[in-house]
Amino acid sequence: MIDDETYFSDLIRQGYSVNDAVEHTRTYFPNFRLDKTENSESNSQPSVESIAAAIAQILDNKSSKDQELSTVSREKEVDANESKISSFLSYVEAIFYMLYERLSERRVLIPASIIIGIILLSTIALSIPKTMHPIIGTWEKADGQEFTFSEDSSYFDEMDGDSSWSLNGSDLVISTSSVWKNSDGTNSNVLITQELRIQISDDSVALWMKWDSITVNSEMQEVPSDCVLLLKKNALDSDTSFSQLSNSYSEDKPRWC
Repeated sequence: MIDDETYFSDLIRQGYSVNDAVEHTRTYFPNFRLDKTENSESNSQPSVESIAAAIAQILDNKSSKDQELSTVSREKEVDANESKISSFLSYVEAIFYMLYERLSERRVLIPASIIIGIILLSTIALSIPKTMHPIIGTWEKADGQEFTFSEDSSYFDEMDGDSSWSLNGSDLVISTSSVWKNSDGTNSNVLITQELRIQISDDSVALWMKWDSITVNSEMQEVPSDCVLLLKKNALDSDTSFSQLSNSYSEDKPRWC
């Protein structure tokens, strides 16, 4: 048989506010209280561990419900995420409601600090910004050609085809899958792999790169001997030309460039 604590917890999980959950619970369990006497509290008050587990379950992005979302539409995924956030907020509200009713009791100080700590850690974990590599963004060459390194590892320039990039230290690899038209009118699938060494300025505005190798379907190609300077596009404007900005990085040019 379901008890008052379980009934109340189920309402909170469904997104009921604390006041509504308490009111509904008291309809079937008239003696239900979040703040019970010392003799009955251990049996009725949700423990710190159970609350922590509930919050952890809500914040777990790899729950069974999330796995099922891979087979439904994106719209349903958004609804599920909104429901998850609503449930989390309901738990937070329940925690502070409980603390409000029991704040005068000295023995609540220790579990309250633990609960608040859990909430703070969860909030911090959710608010930590994702660090992006400085190469990510759009760069411009002296002749105006643009090179874009996206966060999802896709790469864009003036070359036709689908390109991706990977970086290991200062070693940059750009892979491009394309279709070339042959002289006889037929098409050929080609894989172009460019291996370059790069160096980025401390302020992430200037990027030097030089080719180490270029292959087309694993066949070595002639490699340009020049070193190329790129500047972040968002650092250039109508008042700052490429030439003006590049001059300020002349002393930062790497020795191999």
